[in-house]
Amino acid sequence: MATKATSSNKCLQLLAFHVVLVAPVFCGNVLVWPTEGSHWLNVKTVIRELIHRGHSVTILVSNASLFIQPKAETTEKFEVFNVPFKKDTIANLIEEIMALWLNNRPTASTFWQFYKELGKLTKSWHQVNRQICDAVLTNRELMAHLQGSGYDLLLSDPVTLCGDLVALKLALPFVYSLRFSPASTVERHCGKIPAPPSYTPAALSELTDHMSFGERIKNILSYHLQDYIFQSYWGEWDIYYSKVLGKLVMQAQPILVCPAVPEEARPRRHCEALQIMSGKKVAVLWLLAVLGYVSGGKVLVWPVDNSHWLNMEYILQELVARGHEVTVLLPSCFLILNGTQLSPFQFEVVEVPISKSEMAATMDEGFYFWFYEERRLPFWQSFYRMINLLHKFENITRTICDGVMKNKVLLERLRTSAFDVFLADPLMPSGELIAEELGIPLVYTIRFSMGNTVERLCGGLPAPPSYVPASLSSLTDKMTFKERLKNVFSYALQDIAYHYFLWGHWNQYYSDILGKAALTCRDYILSELFQACSDWSCAWTAEMVGQRFSWLLWSYACCWSVGFCGKVVVWPTDASHWINMKVMLEELVLRGHEVTVLVPSTNMLINYQDTSSPFTFEVLKVNFTQENLDAVMEDFINFWLDDLPDLFPWETMWKMMKDIYSFYNMSKQACDALVSDHQLIAKLHQAKFDVLVADPLAICGELAASLLEIPFVYSFRFSEANAVERLCGRLPSPPSYVPASTMGLTDQMSFVERLRNFFFYLSMDLFFLKFWRDEWDGYYSNVLGRPTTLCETMGKAEIWLIRTYWDVEFPRPFLPNFEFVGGLHCQPAKPLPKEIEEFVQSSGEHGIVVFSLGSMVYNLTDERSNVIARALSQLPQNSRTQGAFAQVVDSSDIPVNMPCCCYMYLTFPVTGHPLAKAFITHGGTNGIYEAIYHGIPMVGIPMFADQHDNIAHMRAKGAAVELDFSTLTTQDLVDAVNTVINNSTYKENALRLSKIHHDQPIKPLDRAVFWIEFVMRHKGAKHLRPAAHHLTWYQYHCLDVLAFLFTCVAIAGFILVKCCIFCFRKCGRITKKKKE
Repeated sequence: MATKATSSNKCLQLLAFHVVLVAPVFCGNVLVWPTEGSHWLNVKTVIRELIHRGHSVTILVSNASLFIQPKAETTEKFEVFNVPFKKDTIANLIEEIMALWLNNRPTASTFWQFYKELGKLTKSWHQVNRQICDAVLTNRELMAHLQGSGYDLLLSDPVTLCGDLVALKLALPFVYSLRFSPASTVERHCGKIPAPPSYTPAALSELTDHMSFGERIKNILSYHLQDYIFQSYWGEWDIYYSKVLGKLVMQAQPILVCPAVPEEARPRRHCEALQIMSGKKVAVLWLLAVLGYVSGGKVLVWPVDNSHWLNMEYILQELVARGHEVTVLLPSCFLILNGTQLSPFQFEVVEVPISKSEMAATMDEGFYFWFYEERRLPFWQSFYRMINLLHKFENITRTICDGVMKNKVLLERLRTSAFDVFLADPLMPSGELIAEELGIPLVYTIRFSMGNTVERLCGGLPAPPSYVPASLSSLTDKMTFKERLKNVFSYALQDIAYHYFLWGHWNQYYSDILGKAALTCRDYILSELFQACSDWSCAWTAEMVGQRFSWLLWSYACCWSVGFCGKVVVWPTDASHWINMKVMLEELVLRGHEVTVLVPSTNMLINYQDTSSPFTFEVLKVNFTQENLDAVMEDFINFWLDDLPDLFPWETMWKMMKDIYSFYNMSKQACDALVSDHQLIAKLHQAKFDVLVADPLAICGELAASLLEIPFVYSFRFSEANAVERLCGRLPSPPSYVPASTMGLTDQMSFVERLRNFFFYLSMDLFFLKFWRDEWDGYYSNVLGRPTTLCETMGKAEIWLIRTYWDVEFPRPFLPNFEFVGGLHCQPAKPLPKEIEEFVQSSGEHGIVVFSLGSMVYNLTDERSNVIARALSQLPQNSRTQGAFAQVVDSSDIPVNMPCCCYMYLTFPVTGHPLAKAFITHGGTNGIYEAIYHGIPMVGIPMFADQHDNIAHMRAKGAAVELDFSTLTTQDLVDAVNTVINNSTYKENALRLSKIHHDQPIKPLDRAVFWIEFVMRHKGAKHLRPAAHHLTWYQYHCLDVLAFLFTCVAIAGFILVKCCIFCFRKCGRITKKKKE
């Protein structure tokens, strides 16, 4: 009995420990709306992570899916729906698009023909997408099943439309997983992400953020072209979405959140694998990124008195707790800081000829103005009074600054102290001046400046006055016309006040101190100051112990707690998109979620018949066959590889449009297969999915989400010229420095390049807008039963998961509901099979060169194959690689046969092997991130889609050499490989990018899964939705405000002219009478 009692007590103690310290863990139910191809591969990675974390993931998959293959024994679930086409339809369409990209890359002479052909293929793709969407949305049984499954979130890739629509129909929040759209069209227009064209290069334009005049013009044109292209596609989708949702949905008012879920809905708790970082931890993280890998760094602080110091003190205390040494420059006149009291900080007292009583009197005068006079005085008198107060504070600040800058002994003592970073509050100027004088990097901590002037003019922070209220204006992001007018004037007045009343004096002061012409505002630019930061960060033993204990608790919770997980339905995109999507979905399954993939019966990579898959597949029966799909893909590849160089611009445009129409025709068939399958729709409704995950490249994911009334999430790489991201996601992409996707430009553009970029954006916008209007808007309206647009429905995505990161992208504005998850599929290097390892080791000191053209290009012409084979045979690193290919995978006489290379690369990744010296790649996102992850320099041979963009970014960052596939010779390839191997700068830059990629507070896969789970937990992400979604296009650009101001000026001018004429006439009459 005693033994039993002791055992019982131990069990009770264990239970108490579990309840008190760990707490019950419940997981979500995720519905996934996948996209075929590589999109699915990426989403699958997320699905696996979700499942790994205990979530339930259900993937909506058509019976014609190429890549998504439902398997009975997998941990994820699949909801297979029938589509009126076969796998051949998708395969043929993909082949046509790839042929267009590979063989007919647009040039100055082939631009229009390229996009004409691309438009046709896009229309075909949308038709397929609509069939997929119809197969889900019209299947009442499937929708009812999804509705009853209790999903928390819909994960979708916006490449495949309808995921968001399914989420809306299921009343679920939805999250998008995507890399980007061309020129970020979807992100900007649907997600409302800001992208000022003056310095943000459009996706696929290969431009950088340092653009010449011509490059900025090219960037602007790229954006507008992509907007037009996407809007042309969304037109029909808008109608389709409107009909499905049963209400009017306008492109000018896209929504990124799902309808509110009633509080009466059944309560759920979800798996918590990640923790949100507090503001203090984020601040400390950035400081530690500057301080680096040392046992403890040295921090110099330039504080601001009163409440500003109270917030900064928390950060400094945390730095001291982590072993860093903090020194505070303390002016003797400060009130709240006391350098004589016991403190963990060291104080350098700066003696100034200002007493504490004088400082207190000035502060009291300022408080009295704000408390009593500011609201009661007339506007101009209040503004004048504020300027006088600012001048008083400026004089005090100038005196304090002199106390440091003119104290040579103090400055020399600070220099010899060898500080690692300078922490300052920009409210009190000269902190950046001291940092410049000491030659150390600078970090700002700031609440705001009046009118956000410092952040906007110095930090380059975009703040559209149409929906971003100026600080201290007491406005919200929901403004009437009068309030927006007030907001514009507030910004203008603050800019004038800072430029002419404050910074003018400081500019001369800074120039005198530094001995050169200087602008105060320039010293506020963080990007330049951060460039001087080292790339090492602090290692903390205590933090590592804390992390291990957290993981121990997490493991205990997963092993012992009773969990309830979510349901995810997926609308994937085929090919390489599926590779990334699959990783994401597999993670969802690992976390306990149920994943159901809606996959067309005809697809490329999504094997819905794989019984070992962790997903549940709902196969959509489509009309196109596998032969049709293969033919489309072959035509697409042949176009880019062989035909593109010989076509005129209009021919290229025409061919590209043709390919786009072909692809979207298949997408529409898959959408039809979903929408028209009432049983499948009912089944999906009954499944009660929590979220739909979709790739917007395959249209209909958002439509499926709308039908299922669930939120949806996009997983996306990009759309052409980022049209989907910009037009539907409202992602800002200034064409002046943001290169349009697929353009192969960087953010360092010449005038001609900016001109190209601008026109590309413009043409893409016109194309997509027309395409959407003609092909999809009506379709969505019919399905949803109300007027709507494709873009509006896509804009309701809760989260857009963009499959890239700042290691690849150029700096650009971003929206809070857009998250970078680039490289989520990357894993640490694993041991190779014995046979391959022996071959790799046989290369000796020369090492190996990894060669891969990805998952889409599966054959080359004999001529091209021989060129590559001869080049590899001349490399010491590859003298035996060819034999390895033949030996391991039974290759043909040509050792670089593409199926063999892809087999070796995808099945046995060797980029992470220590002997890997270089990576020859076509520039696909997955391969690029494999190389970045392992720090391998690249030789890029871009062929189609985003590949030119990716390689251009790598070239601009010094990690790759680019070759033209159409003119490739054996010697070119040999020279390029030797260059990246023998020139150490390429390896150094690759390692630098690798460090940037790994130096993230959270892994990309964890970030993707976190946001999907977040949408499931909160039934959406409404707090991340910008007010830009509620504005019309003329309100967004303040055209109504400008028109009003112009009208006022015109009326005033008219009255003035009339008065002058009247006076002249009167004077003339008086003079005439006097003469008489």
